[in-house]
Amino acid sequence: MSRLKDRRFQGLIVTAVCGLALLVACSTDSPTAPLQVAAPPTDGGGGVGTGEAPFITSISPNTGTGAGGTTVEIKGIGFFPPLRVDFDGALAIVQSVSSNGTSIRVKTPPYGGDYDLDACDYIGLKDGERNSPTPVDVTVELAASGASDSVTEGFNYVPLDTECYASGILDGGGV
Repeated sequence: MSRLKDRRFQGLIVTAVCGLALLVACSTDSPTAPLQVAAPPTDGGGGVGTGEAPFITSISPNTGTGAGGTTVEIKGIGFFPPLRVDFDGALAIVQSVSSNGTSIRVKTPPYGGDYDLDACDYIGLKDGERNSPTPVDVTVELAASGASDSVTEGFNYVPLDTECYASGILDGGGV
């Protein structure tokens, strides 16, 4: 099960992250709260990890247009340049990295894959389909060491075209 799909422990995770004095949004009830993931690794003595590898704790916002260009903030630990951020293999434009390595601001690349499909009524018949929001993995990789962390389905691309077409026309979201 991906870390993102198990929301039952979101409150506990946010509390743990905030308790470690990381700079993350601490609201669990707000619909605009960033996507929270597991607490960062520790050094075994209760302290935050040494930063040898990046560790993502939140992605906000976690939804944007398939055209790309959404400004996204990724929070966590161990984000030290040079680094790269990719959304399902497509490189994002890194705008800034915080000096303490806890935040990256990027612009999303355009989505280049096939969208998920939802059923819809095409001209009153129940044999249509339309593009629907599609989750992708988000990865932060340190260029010097190759160490990385990924969040499975950490960002959702919303298609520009959501019109209902006859089944089979989209062939996996190609419109």
